[in-house]
Amino acid sequence: MMPAFITASGPTRHKLFAAVDEHFGSVTPFVKPGEQLCPEIEIFTYNNRASACYLERRCAAIHLNLSVTAKVYKPWNWFGKVGPLIHMLKRSTAQYVFCLDGDDTFPVRFPKLEECAELGDGIRFVRGNDWPDVPWIPKNSEHMYPAACAYFGKRDTILQLLERTARLWRCKNPVVIYRKGFDDQIAWKFHHFCYPELLSIDRDGKTLVNLGFDARIISRLKGLAGQRAG
Repeated sequence: MMPAFITASGPTRHKLFAAVDEHFGSVTPFVKPGEQLCPEIEIFTYNNRASACYLERRCAAIHLNLSVTAKVYKPWNWFGKVGPLIHMLKRSTAQYVFCLDGDDTFPVRFPKLEECAELGDGIRFVRGNDWPDVPWIPKNSEHMYPAACAYFGKRDTILQLLERTARLWRCKNPVVIYRKGFDDQIAWKFHHFCYPELLSIDRDGKTLVNLGFDARIISRLKGLAGQRAG
């Protein structure tokens, strides 16, 4: 099974998304006609611009429901991925949620309830690198770090940790600060260190894949698309 979402950053993401567009057009072949998102899952992104972000446009193309936070959050800073999301999660009735960066994520297929349920009360992140490198978060021997651009899990658990993040920021605790400003990437690295039993990384790319750690993704997409066509 293909991952539900692909992530990439910087110039690499534009090459990836252009390649996916070239081969599959505006609708991915991994979405079944008339498919609906499970009502127990809600997908969120963040965008305070007047125009739709990349993920909004792609989800519209495959008829995948997407909730957009931070619409009136200005000026933009990384806390826009925390404060506005807290408010929307409190109103959400979903049991599981996906939180995805709007310009760094490509939807491949609809996420399934079973891949959420297998986490229990936990949260799973796409694999990232050790940036930013800060002294109070030790390096791990496997070089496995959570990337804040894409994660999913139990709504209540995500809400609790986001609220804890907000409290740390209000106190100006250095564990959520990088270069004098709030940084959600550092915050999630800190939580991953504190709660390894709750926060995990999608090591095998079952649901979330970072192109930086799996450059074969386009070949995998091509191969599976060919199998479906055959």
